[in-house]
Amino acid sequence: MNIKSPERLFLEGGKHAVLLLHSFTGTANEMKRTAKHLHKAGFTCLAPIYAGHGQHPEKFFQTGIADWLQTAREAYLFLQQQGYEKITIVGQSLGGVIALHLADEVAPQALVTMSSPIVERELSGLESRVKAYTTYYLRMRDIPEPEAFHFVATHFPRPEHKLHALQQFILATSDLLANINCSALILYGEADAHIYQHSAQLIYDGLASTTKQLRGYKEAGHLLSLARIPEIHDDIVDFLADEL
Repeated sequence: MNIKSPERLFLEGGKHAVLLLHSFTGTANEMKRTAKHLHKAGFTCLAPIYAGHGQHPEKFFQTGIADWLQTAREAYLFLQQQGYEKITIVGQSLGGVIALHLADEVAPQALVTMSSPIVERELSGLESRVKAYTTYYLRMRDIPEPEAFHFVATHFPRPEHKLHALQQFILATSDLLANINCSALILYGEADAHIYQHSAQLIYDGLASTTKQLRGYKEAGHLLSLARIPEIHDDIVDFLADEL
């Protein structure tokens, strides 16, 4: 199967830019619907792809959380170099964690997190995501099953040091919240795992922001950007409209 490699998404619009950060093992494609809603409302949108994501697993294995944070930094800098003075960061799952770390560094106009964890996740859970990414990639490229099976068998389990670094990066987020005072919208799905609902409350409680909102969506699961619940994108647009 001839599959086109995913590319970053850049939609030029108004003077307020939005940086959209995808989840762990995801790509900019998962943020496309959110970006289109925001662009239609007058915002410029940029959704980068973290280093190694959307590429062959061997390339993915060569990267880690420091590289993915750097991708976000470079995307934010790109928007600044394009002349945007108002920049909001929207992040989903790990993208929201990265958004919080970046907000601690750059003081954005506003911040939106969706289903973002800041409490401990077991390394086995993180590795299962990497394994799922690997098997999906190989299957979608029509790699023969014996070859794919051999690849997975010889590359898993993964060395723990990078997964441990990711785990520690997530846990360190709590210590940054008191430094962040921009307007913030914290979203979560009420049908998602408890860890994400609990984290949303912790983020909301910990942020120093005087303008902040916490919202849950009854029928939503984890990836809110893909949920067919119009209120999610309407709420983001309404929230950012106040920041124009």
